[in-house]
Amino acid sequence: METRSEDKGKCGIYCIINTINGKVYVGKSINIYNRIRRHIRYCDTQDLDENRHLIRSWNKYGREAFEYTVLEYLEPKE
Repeated sequence: METRSEDKGKCGIYCIINTINGKVYVGKSINIYNRIRRHIRYCDTQDLDENRHLIRSWNKYGREAFEYTVLEYLEPKE
């Protein structure tokens, strides 16, 4: 899973997908780019601030098994 520069500074709802088992994690952020970067860092370091199910899956299947998509871009006021 890699971040995409077009998401820098954008607010919205995103989905992290395990491409092997089809499980998803849905989140929201006022800065999607930075939030995805934090997910990656937290999963890589097994930080307890991250969702434990996501960390376990990340360790089992590897970073390459994950991708993210933006479900909806929003204005920060929304």
